[in-house]
Amino acid sequence: MKNLLYYPGFEVRDTTWLKFALLYLDELRPIIPDNPFREEHYLSDDARRVKNDTDLIHPYQPKYEEGAAASLMACDEFEKYLRNPERYG
Repeated sequence: MKNLLYYPGFEVRDTTWLKFALLYLDELRPIIPDNPFREEHYLSDDARRVKNDTDLIHPYQPKYEEGAAASLMACDEFEKYLRNPERYG
């Protein structure tokens, strides 16, 4: 089984949270889709430093097919919620 961690963004902006996450997990795998911009445009100096100078952060770049499949699964989950919102209280 893989250790998974979801954090809503390309990087962890809360340095305290990041320190504890890196203490308890072998690595962070933020989902960062392939894009034409340089890291300076979407990662902070701290995030780039940790990513480039350590082996603790390894961004995951999903392939198009993975993104398409994940989008369909997310839509299915949203539809379930919209049909029965009381189940998700």
